[in-house]
Amino acid sequence: MFYLAGFETSSTTMSFCLYELAKHQEIQDRVRQEIKEVMAKHDNKITYDSLSEMKYLESCIDGKFHEF
Repeated sequence: MFYLAGFETSSTTMSFCLYELAKHQEIQDRVRQEIKEVMAKHDNKITYDSLSEMKYLESCIDGKFHEF
């Protein structure tokens, strides 16, 4: 039961984030640019450090699209 409950919240969050990114092209472009810049600094490898540098992406996942 705990596994299913955890999966539901993750999928809902991801669905909301992707929906909002699809609706707002300027936010999508800004997230894409941040990802490109951070990945270039980390030799195009996804690591804990590279993910922790993506602050705008994190705010989008948290539902705070316009705070930056």
